[in-house]
Amino acid sequence: MRFLSLLVLFSVPLLTAAEPPPIQQWINEAIAAGGGIVTIPEGEHVLPRGLVIKDAKKLALRGINTETCVLKLVTGSESAKKEPLIEIIGTAETLEIAKLTFIGSETAGDKCPALLRIHDVPEKPVMKDLIVRDCAFADFTTGLEVIAANIVSVERCSLRDGRGSAVLFRQLKAATARGNRMTRMKGAAFELREASGCLIIGNETLGCAHGVVIQPESQPKAEAHQILNNAFFKNSGPAIHPAQIQPQPILKDNDSE
Repeated sequence: MRFLSLLVLFSVPLLTAAEPPPIQQWINEAIAAGGGIVTIPEGEHVLPRGLVIKDAKKLALRGINTETCVLKLVTGSESAKKEPLIEIIGTAETLEIAKLTFIGSETAGDKCPALLRIHDVPEKPVMKDLIVRDCAFADFTTGLEVIAANIVSVERCSLRDGRGSAVLFRQLKAATARGNRMTRMKGAAFELREASGCLIIGNETLGCAHGVVIQPESQPKAEAHQILNNAFFKNSGPAIHPAQIQPQPILKDNDSE
């Protein structure tokens, strides 16, 4: 089993600005211009509302450095209980979220939304080519939730201290999770719910309820998931649950203890 290069959270003191930068305005301007790169400056940015990325193409939202570019909602606010930190909706194509840390609320309760939520209409998905890379997530119910998008990749992210699942792929096909680390999840590291043909490769989980939970695909021609070269360590339940499901996932070179 290869060793992963992992993100370390909060090793550098952070500055909290009195007023957060106008990130939503920057996002809206980039979308109106037909795309571009929105760079998040260093610091802990406490937002009054969650950010919304709607009908965006060829857009990148990047921090300068994962450890020092932190986004969170105002503690105890209604927004923190009801809104994702970032929600991607509408027609989205060629989007990147990179080098950011997302911090949830320990007191928001189990019904608060995912920190990063990518949501399309299952009947007619129009989202494709989305990547979340080199990000960190902490203190959440669900870290990253992707619904009904196509060609989605989650790479080299660190997710810790979740009350539910770290990554939820729902009602989609051909999503990839590669080189991520999940630590201390009361739910699964990866939950595949009515999903088809997902690739879970080269990830490490530590202290989770399960490594991968698979719920049946509702479509009759579902493709098998591939679960390859992962390390499932010190989890409280079976690494892959349930063990028997159709179509059978392709399992190869996974370590567990």
